[in-house]
Amino acid sequence: MATQSLLRKVSKNFFQCIAFEQYDPQTKSLLKQNFGVLNNLETVWPGGICLPSTYRDIADKVYHLPLRPSDVWVISFPKTGSTWTQELVWCVGNDCDLAKAKSLHMDVKFPLLEHWINSKGMMTKVIKQKGAKTTKMFTMLRHNPELMALAKNDTTQIMQQTPDNERRFVKTHIFFSLLPPRILDVCKIVYVTRNPKDTVVSYYHHNLLFKGLYEFRGDFKTFVELFMANTLPWCPYWENLRQAWSRKDHPNMCFLVYEDMKQVSVDEPWCGISLYEDSGRAIAGTDTRMIQR
Repeated sequence: MATQSLLRKVSKNFFQCIAFEQYDPQTKSLLKQNFGVLNNLETVWPGGICLPSTYRDIADKVYHLPLRPSDVWVISFPKTGSTWTQELVWCVGNDCDLAKAKSLHMDVKFPLLEHWINSKGMMTKVIKQKGAKTTKMFTMLRHNPELMALAKNDTTQIMQQTPDNERRFVKTHIFFSLLPPRILDVCKIVYVTRNPKDTVVSYYHHNLLFKGLYEFRGDFKTFVELFMANTLPWCPYWENLRQAWSRKDHPNMCFLVYEDMKQVSVDEPWCGISLYEDSGRAIAGTDTRMIQR
């Protein structure tokens, strides 16, 4: 579905070539027809991931992002349990401080690495098309300065501004092939996956309901066809999973399956950590039930 001509962007410090491959006119027309806002998609290599063209702005920054041994990443395909996993990982990494967890927006305590490609351009389009007052997204941003800061800056900048003595938590749907090459040797990675049939159903509703970003207009049949043709944002699902599976035995990788997580009892250790014993203190049973939910 893609043209043969590749638009290549290579910085002088790049260890590999990142290629941006534009879709053919027919595919572009199909995407524009079915997406209200997010339709400026193209294929990014290596890996062949489908991303908004604004990824060009941060591709080099992501690949060369300075890493810290204390960094904790959650990596996944969209709608495979990543938000649930983020909450679990953040709570375990913060002494199960549920009060603090509730007080902070997820995007503040565990930002999305590629948030910039969602916010830049697309938010401007939403303002022009609908007006800032008509979307919940902008209402939320106006009342939350920390979220507004995230919307105005790319996550790589925010991560580098984090004090050295603070643990950084970050989430991404970007393939391993586009992330810093030493990420597994330096950082802790939690990867989560889910049955693709359930994933595509959840992703469909996500694209329908996420006003100001996706606004998918087509029916489920069309969505599935785009999913299988790898022309939806962050597709292909299988390449995302393949790259993670090939790294699952690395000592810094924790590979999780959504369906398995749903079967775990609060009485059992999670990722080798007992929910009842954390840093020598007992955690109340009510707390663990809240974490499980």
